[in-house]
Amino acid sequence: MSTTLEAQVKAEVNRLFPPNTKLIWVKNYLGTINEAHDCALVLGFDGYHCKGYLSYNSSNEQYMLDGSIENDELEMVQRFNGLPNGYINGRLIANGLTLNIETIGTESVAFGTFTSKKEFSAKGLNENYISNDVEKIIEFPKNMDETFITWLKDKSLAWRTEIDQRINPENENKISKGLIYNRIFFENDKVINGKLFFENTWSDTVEEIPFNFDLQKGKNLKMEDLFVKNKQLRGVVKEQMMKAANDEGKFKHSGYRLWLLKQKISAFSLEQEGVSFYTPYDKIFGEEHVFISYALLKPYLKKNTTLKALQSK
Repeated sequence: MSTTLEAQVKAEVNRLFPPNTKLIWVKNYLGTINEAHDCALVLGFDGYHCKGYLSYNSSNEQYMLDGSIENDELEMVQRFNGLPNGYINGRLIANGLTLNIETIGTESVAFGTFTSKKEFSAKGLNENYISNDVEKIIEFPKNMDETFITWLKDKSLAWRTEIDQRINPENENKISKGLIYNRIFFENDKVINGKLFFENTWSDTVEEIPFNFDLQKGKNLKMEDLFVKNKQLRGVVKEQMMKAANDEGKFKHSGYRLWLLKQKISAFSLEQEGVSFYTPYDKIFGEEHVFISYALLKPYLKKNTTLKALQSK
């Protein structure tokens, strides 16, 4: 477990507490609810108050927890999308804890047992808050490669900070929406390709972070890592993209051809048969892409172990 990810998990939990709160501990647990549902639980404790997240692995649903611990007894409110939907009481035990969860509006009580885990996990740290005219949604890819998630969180820190400054449950005096979401183009045990998007109500643009992450080397790949003659290659890609758009009749739409001519290649997706190249996302025209086989790209390919591994499948 990297110290970077541990620090990020602690920071996520810290943000649930008032500013400058000093936490005694942040603990990560794995367990089951009703001996059927695998869950992840992360809790922070300041000496009395306890806050954290409960995540169901199968559905990827996440609940925010808020309460207290006194004499090893837990009492907490469970919230979903900012609203209370359950009550929890439990007890700290050796190397873990037990929970009883009562869902509001029902008579059922779920029972959970959790074991303390030394490693921290990025899972369950997506954020969803919706109330009245305020909406905050942060959704990262479900891939659980630690280095990849750490890289994404570092790259999106400015976005998350901006959302936190503008949107919070205590500040609902105007319509505000902040979204961080993702789209995966291609994924296997070697690479994960896609884009992370940032969209909000206080600016007109959609920002994006493209990624081609080598899961074996633990690094994000750029075009210069994989291709030679990049200027020529970009010209070939744009030519193929224009041809494909024309063949599909897209130039019939007013302004589309001029828009596409001005676009740069912002992202690419490594796949087993070739590479897909993408323009930036536009709120009016969307996103254009074109697929080019490795055979046609051969004059521009470097000798790269990642490409070789993909093509050997």
